Amino acid sequence: MGRRHHTNQDALCLAVRSTPPQAAVLAISDGVTTAEGSEVASLLAAETVVASLTGQSDADAPIKERMVDAFKAAHEAVMADRD
Repeated sequence: MGRRHHTNQDALCLAVRSTPPQAAVLAISDGVTTAEGSEVASLLAAETVVASLTGQSDADAPIKERMVDAFKAAHEAVMADRD
């Protein structure tokens, strides 16, 4: 097995969108065990992806495009939180 730590740097977030188009979104983020604050970054990334995908009003956009936008938003949120 890999390294063991006293804390878990991984995170997950689940949300259900009840308005059309209905959807369930689950994001799992693997924290980087060797990076300081990775438990915060992984949670922020998971929450941002879920919020982005459940909050999008443009349901006609291709899912790949919406996923890319959600991951970009998560990256930007994590990078902004580092400052």
